[in-house]
Amino acid sequence: MKRKYLYLVVSLVLIGGIFWYMVPKNTAEGAPVEVIEEVKVTAGDVLIDFIADGNVRILSKDQFFNTSGVLEALYFDVGDVVAKGDLLAKLSTDDLALKIKQTEIAINTEIERQKESITNHTYDIQMQEAIIESLTKELQREMSLLETMATYPSIYTPNEHNDQLYKKEQLEATLDSEKNELQKLKNESQALNNLLIDDKKVILELLKLDLEKAYLYADTDGVIGTIHGVVNTSIGTTNAFLTILDQEQPMILSMVSELDIGQVTLGQKVLVELESDYGMTYEGRVSWISMTPTIDNNGIVSYEVEIILEKYPDTIRSGLSALLHIVLKERLDVLVIPNSAVKIVNNQQVVEVKVSDQIQERIVVTGLTDGVNVEVIQGLEEGETLIVRSLK
Repeated sequence: MKRKYLYLVVSLVLIGGIFWYMVPKNTAEGAPVEVIEEVKVTAGDVLIDFIADGNVRILSKDQFFNTSGVLEALYFDVGDVVAKGDLLAKLSTDDLALKIKQTEIAINTEIERQKESITNHTYDIQMQEAIIESLTKELQREMSLLETMATYPSIYTPNEHNDQLYKKEQLEATLDSEKNELQKLKNESQALNNLLIDDKKVILELLKLDLEKAYLYADTDGVIGTIHGVVNTSIGTTNAFLTILDQEQPMILSMVSELDIGQVTLGQKVLVELESDYGMTYEGRVSWISMTPTIDNNGIVSYEVEIILEKYPDTIRSGLSALLHIVLKERLDVLVIPNSAVKIVNNQQVVEVKVSDQIQERIVVTGLTDGVNVEVIQGLEEGETLIVRSLK
């Protein structure tokens, strides 16, 4: 009897449990709850963009010594600002001084040799002038005799007259030849003088160039990026001694997908976030778009785009990572509210405005939206409070 009673109790409990489970329950457990928030109408920006990655690139210019030697002095360190024309470094001039001395000795030797040649030419010219003077006097005597023969033809025979005429002509020919020789000697002498002057100028210029090659001057403005060498070590001419970075014009290089490249134009605004400068945004402009695609190993096609920064931090470095917001549309300094504050009533955009603890519906006209916030063109003023309802 007791066992039957126990079975009956267990059965009733099971039936009751099943009934409770199957009967619908009128409870709010798990049902959505309306959440009401108050937001202010604020002034702000609304923009539509697409995102791309990029890296900072700073143009650099290598600086080379034009001669090899031992580094004697270095006047700047990495990170220092330099101006075009600044003396950057200097090689030891000891070897150059020895070369200059040897060259000066060679110059003096050449000068003495050329002076001797000029002296010899001067003597030859003087001798030639004496010969010409003697021939001139002799020719004058023979011409005087020939005139006498012409004046007194009865005294001289025709043969004597002809012989005298022939002698005069021979003297004239000899005199002309000697005059030509004199002119030749004078020309050679002038050439030697000119050669002496020209050679000396050339050698002096070469010496100046050799001296200048020991000094390295900046050929551009910028910041010292790298230095390859230390004082008292040998420096060659093959590799750059140092690099100057053009900090005045840093840029961002980005590879833009073929899906987005059609939306990029020259001069387009880009907002840049540098990984090294968290929380800051810098404005730039698209300055170059490659016409040649880059295709990676996976067949993905992209195009290189260059962005010039209008402002940038002093800490900017080549290679830094950047996040780019390439702006497609934007509205600046407009009234902005959340998209969720706007609802459609009778085909009109309506918001709920809190006025003196009362909630009023108001028709508004909106503009550009980025999917989160929307521009308000008409119907609200900055500072007004809106009611935003949502289910959570």
